[in-house]
Amino acid sequence: MYLVVLAVFLKNAWVTEDACINFRSLEQLFAGHGPVWNIGERVQVYSSPLWFWLLAAGRLLTGNEYELVLIASGALTMALLWQLHRMADGHRLVWMLMVLLLVASSAFFDFTSSGLENPLSYVLLAGFVLAFWPLWWSDGAAGRWSGGWPHRRCWWCAASIW
Repeated sequence: MYLVVLAVFLKNAWVTEDACINFRSLEQLFAGHGPVWNIGERVQVYSSPLWFWLLAAGRLLTGNEYELVLIASGALTMALLWQLHRMADGHRLVWMLMVLLLVASSAFFDFTSSGLENPLSYVLLAGFVLAFWPLWWSDGAAGRWSGGWPHRRCWWCAASIW
């Protein structure tokens, strides 16, 4: 299933012009002017700080922003598949159904590789569900706040930054 999703991802890979906002801010950052659009204007022009700083970290490894967003989006899409596999909890048919629904959605794949923060949003949402799902189905208040709470706090912080 991973290969099927990767093939559909690569077939539909593109980068929207809105991603150029992040590209210019990245170029300004690495030119020493900070994460701005115009030099001397302290305005945040990118829409997701977490996505921007993830791209900035990736930019240290590669100089090509176009390839960077495709690699980051592809990696996050694979991470989403892994999270869906964990959500299916060993039910292979359920996991395959979830993946097939995503593959059938042109809206999902059109914006997964667009250079925007959509794949990051999907991964954060799936991680949030994975972290808090046991709380909704646990018995009593003791079960709600036991086991794994620091892990859940990490997802809450990441979602807040997004």
